Amino acid sequence: MNEMISQTVKPGHPLTRPMFFALGFLFLGLAFVGFALPMVPGLFFLMVSAGCFARSSKRWHDWLVNSKLFGPMIRDWQNHRSISRTSKVVAIVGTIVFGGYSIYAVIDTIWLQWTAVFFMTTGIAIIASLKSQVPDR
Repeated sequence: MNEMISQTVKPGHPLTRPMFFALGFLFLGLAFVGFALPMVPGLFFLMVSAGCFARSSKRWHDWLVNSKLFGPMIRDWQNHRSISRTSKVVAIVGTIVFGGYSIYAVIDTIWLQWTAVFFMTTGIAIIASLKSQVPDR
């Protein structure tokens, strides 16, 4: 494990750990929602959740980092501040396909369609701007 992971859960204000612990679960829930819905950035919320657990619970942080599904993405971000090209492509294509379908077939109000386009475009721009060159492991 890297140096950052071994330095989790630092002492501080008595309310800091419970606050970060609760936020960790909130953002983990939003990450699950984000992986199911095209206009919610699941990967972003997963990274925030890992950061919150790093400051509150070694057990939950280790669970996320060692997860077969989420672990590689979190480790790439923590170690290299990057995501894999596969994650980036899946996120962008999924947003375009499912978000585009939602805009075309589900949303019938023009201002909601433009709002969805705005959020999709913003999400795609953020994902595209993240570094994707991950050094050899």
